[in-house]
Amino acid sequence: MSFYLPNIDTWQTEVDVWDTETGELLLHHLCQKLWNGAHLVLEMSGKVRVTFKGNWWYNVKLAGVFFDSTNNDALGKTTAHLVKEDFDTRGNWKAVYGKSGWWVFGADQKIPAGISVKPANSITLIQLKWPEGVRKFTYRKDPVLPDNSTGMGFATDNVQIAFNVIPIGQDGYESHPKGTMPRFVGYKCTDYEYALNQVASEFGGGTEIWRLLVPGMPEKHFYPRQPASPFDGPVKKGKLAITHEGSTRITECAIPWTEIPDVKKALDEGKTVKFSFRVNDNNNMGSCMELARERSVSKMNSRAFHASWKEHWANEVEFAFEK
Repeated sequence: MSFYLPNIDTWQTEVDVWDTETGELLLHHLCQKLWNGAHLVLEMSGKVRVTFKGNWWYNVKLAGVFFDSTNNDALGKTTAHLVKEDFDTRGNWKAVYGKSGWWVFGADQKIPAGISVKPANSITLIQLKWPEGVRKFTYRKDPVLPDNSTGMGFATDNVQIAFNVIPIGQDGYESHPKGTMPRFVGYKCTDYEYALNQVASEFGGGTEIWRLLVPGMPEKHFYPRQPASPFDGPVKKGKLAITHEGSTRITECAIPWTEIPDVKKALDEGKTVKFSFRVNDNNNMGSCMELARERSVSKMNSRAFHASWKEHWANEVEFAFEK
């Protein structure tokens, strides 16, 4: 038999074959990487259960099962033996596998006579016991983070703004790894970032301009477990107004020049400033509504805004000050 596993971002795929009558583990195989898709070819006999387990973000996906005869004799009533990993055939299985039959999910199936195959939908619960002598910890499953864009069970509408003013390579980070050109991979494109938030009534109400990033500030996502820094917190002398006209939300803010001195320096020297904003929508927490999105001067770059695991676009749109 051949099991076809397409590459759906899965690493270290564990394949186990069990004897369904005795519960004995007949075969354990670790496939380090599926590359562009792999056929796992096994010789099996008897009543067996085959399980696939991935150790990455996604579960293992099984696209098809193919049946072929073998000239080898089984060494027992119920056996399992790995023949090979095939990374070349991929979806071109016809004339290679399935001469006796196949089961391609989502298409017609041809199961050979005398063979029964079906998916198993079973849940195995394992009791986890806290080890003796180890202090117990508690945590909040869905923390409220100041950037408000994480989509982890809590989010409301807010706006994030970001300034890119310090030249690349002079902002505390290398401009590019050796052997590549600047901006070829993800790079630092924001020096000052703020979240413009409506504060919930249980936290005092009103508004806040929360400081997410300034030069010298450790980059983090403000989980409760992360150490505090002297830069944490709202902008003390900033002003923020959030109003509504029908279904339109209007956000206006004023940030002191002392909070963004490099932006003020660019103004005084007549230089341009790169600026972007992100609008977060509680009804669609995965949406990317950013000023630089799909503009020719920009590209996808997770370093533009918090949270860094979201889709963001490089903060490269330049603005000049009117005089």
